Amino acid sequence: AFATERTQPIQQAVTAGTFLQTGTLRYRWKPAENGLINLKANVWLSDLKQRNQARNAFGTQPPVLGLPVGYRTGADTTMWGADIANTSKFSLNAWGTVDLTYGASWLTEDTRPRAFADVIEGWLNLRDAQRDEAGAFLKAAYKPFDWVTLNGGIRYSKYSMEDRRTWANSPDFLNDDPTSSKGGFSPSVGITLEPL
Repeated sequence: AFATERTQPIQQAVTAGTFLQTGTLRYRWKPAENGLINLKANVWLSDLKQRNQARNAFGTQPPVLGLPVGYRTGADTTMWGADIANTSKFSLNAWGTVDLTYGASWLTEDTRPRAFADVIEGWLNLRDAQRDEAGAFLKAAYKPFDWVTLNGGIRYSKYSMEDRRTWANSPDFLNDDPTSSKGGFSPSVGITLEPL
C-alpha cells in the first residue's frame, strides 16, 4: 500500500553479490584384485556470503550506526559435511553376482544474518539457525543374468534443527518450534532390463 515509484528502487541499479568459497578432500582406496573394497570418503566445506542493498527505505540508515553508506545486509552460511561409502562385489557363480554398497554421511549447516542486518532492514529478519543431518544406507544390486539387475536399498536419515531467532520485528518471522528433530527410513526397489 505504501509502494510508489519513489519508495521502490530502480531494479537495474540494485545489484546483489555472492562470495562463495568451497573445498573438498577426497580419499579413494581400491586394492587390486580385491572385490570387497572400493572405498570412497569425502570431507567438504562451503562458505557462502550473500550481500544485498537494504530493502527497507524506512529502516535505520548505515551511517547512523557508524557504517559506510554502501553497507550491504545479507546472510552468512557455512556448510560442511563428510561421507564414506564402500562397494563390495560377490560372485555367486552360476547364480549371478551381488554388489553391496553401504555408507554414512553427515552434514551441518549454519546460517545467520550479517551484523546490523536486522536493524538496517527493519521489517525483514533473516534466518538465524543451525541444522544437522546424518544418514546411513545399504544398497544391493543382484544380477542373476547379464541382461537383468534387481536393485533394493534402504536409507535412514535424521535431522535436528535449532532456530536461534528469539526476537523479530514481526511475529511472522518467529518459529513456533525452534528446536526439532526427526528421522525416518526410505526404502527403494527397482529393476533394470538390458535386452540389447
